[in-house]
Amino acid sequence: MDDARLERGRQIRAEVLGPEYVAARAAQPVAHPVIETWRRYLVEEGWGGVWARPGLDRKYKSLVTISVLAATGKSQELGVHLVGALRNGWTADELGEVLIHLSSYAGYPAAVEAFRVAEKVFAEAALDAESPTAESPAAESPAAESRTDQSE
Repeated sequence: MDDARLERGRQIRAEVLGPEYVAARAAQPVAHPVIETWRRYLVEEGWGGVWARPGLDRKYKSLVTISVLAATGKSQELGVHLVGALRNGWTADELGEVLIHLSSYAGYPAAVEAFRVAEKVFAEAALDAESPTAESPAAESPAAESRTDQSE
């Protein structure tokens, strides 16, 4: 394993998903050593490899990611990455248009489910934006806690 790539992955992941989210995930107990192996692999390869590649900026990587997650019905991960897309500069209106567009290609059921997730994320982001102490849409809340998953 590549420690430099792992550290780069940790940095990118925190920048995209928010340091609060990453810290909350790190604080969760690990039920089996293979889970820790998976987490390291995911951060090193996914975040330190794919997300670190040149060619697309993070904003567009977020757009691709939410499109694929929405189309394949990966709702939990979609919530995590919608927060990342907002942090990367997309607006709720733009992301909504992506999900509407998705309905023609992935089907209305996929778009309906994606909008269910988006509604929660956008409501939370609006609440966070109104809070004088909120630093980002990724601030921890009960809805953010429900978006945790091993595969982000």
